[in-house]
Amino acid sequence: MTTEYTRPLSEFVSQVAYDAFPAEVVHQVKRSVLDSLACGLFGSHQPWSEAVVGVLPEPRGPGAVAWGWPITLSAADAALATGTFIHGFELDDLHKEAALHVSAVTLPATLALAQVAETPVSGRDLITAQVAGYEAGIRVGLSCNLGILKRGFHNTGVVGAVAATARSEEHTSELQSHHD
Repeated sequence: MTTEYTRPLSEFVSQVAYDAFPAEVVHQVKRSVLDSLACGLFGSHQPWSEAVVGVLPEPRGPGAVAWGWPITLSAADAALATGTFIHGFELDDLHKEAALHVSAVTLPATLALAQVAETPVSGRDLITAQVAGYEAGIRVGLSCNLGILKRGFHNTGVVGAVAATARSEEHTSELQSHHD
């Protein structure tokens, strides 16, 4: 992508504001969060999830919860683990046209970063980050016209990085410092 496309997207995402959301959007985000939590808890002790948790190191510094496990991990590892938990059984949300399971990448990143943030993260902040991630990920996914999938790659694994990091700029250094 050139800046011709990425600049407008990044400007849009940086300006997403909770107060501009219709009540229906807030309601749907809350439903998506609850659905993802349920999928994640269900998936937390599947064999593939246990394998992922088994290879992740203990955190160096403040940690984030690994859903369904009595442990904490670095924010990056907690996001990886919970994303695996949510998406591992393919019961999670799907945007068909973008071929993207967007909550499986946005919610783990958002919640992990919120847990290690130096200042409290409000519910409004969480919802705003989710909406920004949904918008960014789905727009990029739509622009691919399933081209990634047709080349043998899973859209969520490729486009998901855009969705997961859409509003994380203020916490990126925290995430990196806890992962090093």
